[in-house]
This record gives sequence, C-alpha cells and structure tokens, in this order.
Amino acid sequence: MAAAIIAVNVAVLVILGWRFADPTSTEALVAAGALERGLIGSGQWWRLLTAVFVHIGWVHLLANSIFGFGWCRMVERAFGHARFLALYLLAGVGASAASMAVHDVIGAGASGALFGMIGATMVLHRRMLPGWGPFLRSASTLSIAAQLGVWTVLAVAARLPIDHAAHGGGLVTGAAAAWIMTRRFPRRAAAWLPFALAFGALFAAAVWPRHGLSRYATDEAVQGAFAALDRNDVATAARELERLDAAGVHTDQVELIRAVVAVGHDDLSTAATIGERLLEETRVTAVRLAARSVLANVGYRYYRGQGVPADAARGYRYIAEACKAGLEEACKAEQAIRTGVQPQEPHADPP
Repeated sequence: MAAAIIAVNVAVLVILGWRFADPTSTEALVAAGALERGLIGSGQWWRLLTAVFVHIGWVHLLANSIFGFGWCRMVERAFGHARFLALYLLAGVGASAASMAVHDVIGAGASGALFGMIGATMVLHRRMLPGWGPFLRSASTLSIAAQLGVWTVLAVAARLPIDHAAHGGGLVTGAAAAWIMTRRFPRRAAAWLPFALAFGALFAAAVWPRHGLSRYATDEAVQGAFAALDRNDVATAARELERLDAAGVHTDQVELIRAVVAVGHDDLSTAATIGERLLEETRVTAVRLAARSVLANVGYRYYRGQGVPADAARGYRYIAEACKAGLEEACKAEQAIRTGVQPQEPHADPP
C-alpha cells in the first residue's frame, strides 16, 4: 500500500508536468487540488485530502518518499493494509486542516501524513512498554524526539518553506487514531467519540469561510486587473479594484491599479496624487517604473488639455517629476517644453 501511495504521487506529478509548462506554478498546484483557503472556504473541502497527493516538484516528492517510506512500511506491517490506509488518510486530512486553520497559503505534500506515521510508530512503541515512564526514558523515544526537534529548529532557523502546522497536525492526528486502534479488547466504538469531536472541530476551523480575500484570490484579482489594463479594459480593471477595496487590500500594486483606472476615467488629479505618492514611498522597482509612466501620461494630458481643461504649468510639473524619476520619454518631453517645441506624448511603460 505504501508503494501504491508513492505511485499515485508520481502519477499526479507526471500529469501536472504534461498539462502545465511549470508543474510547480500556483496555477498547476491549485488545479491539481492543493490547499487554498478561499477555495476551501467556498465549499471545496475535498482539497484537505487531495493536497496530500500533490507535490511541488520532483525534489519535494523525492524527499518525502525517502523520508516517509520506511515509516509507512513499519506502520503498514503493524496495522495491516486497510487500517494503515485509514491512518494515513486521517493524518493527511488532519495535517491539511491544521495548516488551513492557521495559514493562508497554497499548501501541498504528503509530509503531514508522514508525520502521522511517526506518531503511529511512537504509539506502537508505547504499547510495547509497561508504562509512560519507560516510554519517556526509552532510547527510541528520545532519538525520535531529538531528530524531530533538531530538524524543526534547523528548518525554522534556515527559514525553509516548511508547514510546521501541518506536521504537528499530522503527528497528533496519526498518534491519536493509532492509540484508539491499538486499545485493548473489548474495543468500544465510544472510544472514537472524543477523537471525532476534536477532529470535527479542526475540520470545521479549516473549512469555515473567512472574511475578505485569501492571498491567492488577492493575487488573482491584482493579476486580473493588470491583464485588463494591458488590453485597455478599464471597466474590468475597475471591477477587480472594487473587489480588492471591499476586502480591505491596500498595497502599492492596488494603488497603481487605482491610478491607471483613474486615468481611464479622466480623473487625472487622483492619478497624479497616487503617482507622486508611489514615487516617493514605494521601494518596489516595477511599481516605481509604472508610477512614473502614469505621472508622465497625466502631465502630457494636462499640458495638452486632453480630457481635462489645459493646465500647462501643472502638466509640465508632472512631466518633470517623471523625468527626475528616470523616464527617458518624459525627459524628452520636458526638454521640448523648455525649448519651445511641441512635446510628443510619452510612451508610458504598461503597468
């Protein structure tokens, strides 16, 4: 069964590589069933399970397979195929739920389920000993705890992109389920009730709809607005901007979208104010480049009176500011104005 799980993981990644140029892209991962808080909150709860079989590239899959195969085989030999599979899936869903309860990320991978197998292994070890004292003093227990502790500390120190919430959720879920499965006879169904209640609460916390947009939905709205502006579809960009505003998203990119939409609506004063503020405050190169282009465009329109009453002095000031920020086209226009030549419209770089 452990080998079959690895085969499924490989098949999923092969299909992703076939369908997408970059199987590690956000688009590919979400399409394959990775964790995404907004989609899960909208009813796609099944992602808590499918994400366990999705990996972010071959290195991720290889690392999980090498790390987890031995633990899986050990648990499978002890519990049998059916109960091992049940443990694995429970731990995987528990890991996914713990991740979504505390994170707003795109998540994928089997490591949470594999940590569940470590939890199950420790339960088996405890059942073999006469009590908790011998278990806590056991060399095996201390070795596993030390390995997990050192690995976690190193991962945090190195800021590796590891979902510790998922690992913890999988470990606890796997251990709790294994503890109930290995209880002595007579085995009563009521023993599952506390586990079911706790698991249900964690599941509910993961799938409960959140207010506002998730990070993924925010990125989608921002990218959708920029794509609309690239094709001069100001109306669509304005709708995406409304979504971002309703969710309370305030970033330099959103402000840039607001400025370009304002230009499209002939609200040049608002566009200029935003452009100046972005040039002064933002450190994001792409935003600065686009902001100076917006300011040059606004300046030219004020200078020529396009869409607004002509205000040559104001237009010149904005063009000069864009030139000072390094926009060559604006510098040509500024020089033309100073030398009395009719300026050409600056060809602003698209945002």
